[in-house]
Amino acid sequence: MSKNILIATNLNVWSIKKGVGAPSFYKTLEFYNNENCNVYLYTTESDLDISELKNIHIIKMPKLKTISIKYLYFITRIINYFLYQIIFLFYFAIKQKKKIDLYYGYEIEFIPSLSLLSKILKKPLVSRFQGTILHPLMNRRFWKLKYFPHYFSIKQNANLTIMTDDGTKGDTVISKIRDTLDNTLFLKNGIDFLKIDENDISSQVKYKIWL
Repeated sequence: MSKNILIATNLNVWSIKKGVGAPSFYKTLEFYNNENCNVYLYTTESDLDISELKNIHIIKMPKLKTISIKYLYFITRIINYFLYQIIFLFYFAIKQKKKIDLYYGYEIEFIPSLSLLSKILKKPLVSRFQGTILHPLMNRRFWKLKYFPHYFSIKQNANLTIMTDDGTKGDTVISKIRDTLDNTLFLKNGIDFLKIDENDISSQVKYKIWL
């Protein structure tokens, strides 16, 4: 029986244009598509074209803007973060007709609402981060508030957290925020999940989550 996977993101599938840029997000979608999973991709990306992936169903959500003025940026960024949780839950309520087997947050934006659904509906959650900006900022005053979306999304416990091992010291950031590295997986380029074995995964991960 095919699995139903919900992926929510504020990140473009390709960082530059189709076929150009970091391939890790596309490769993740391609992998699930080729495994005959039904993927419901909730995204803010406009004009997304991945029509070659027949099992990916796109649900378009609005993209919120931030004010580029220094101090107003951080305020609007936090407000938008909370608004995104409401927007996603609204779209989920009206658009999602199939029961979901796995919730998957790709980058920080929708992880709190996915975590909530995961707990209520008792389905596993994967949180996925392509590195982190937090390590050099964690000694600053009020960093948790100033960078609240990054802090709070990483703080959410998941059945599995995937962090790209890109030199941004994500292991240190996760261990400081959560006080543990349980249920975490570090991938060198973000797409080597076909090559790992159980020794690469935290000992707390006792089952497969369709990686």
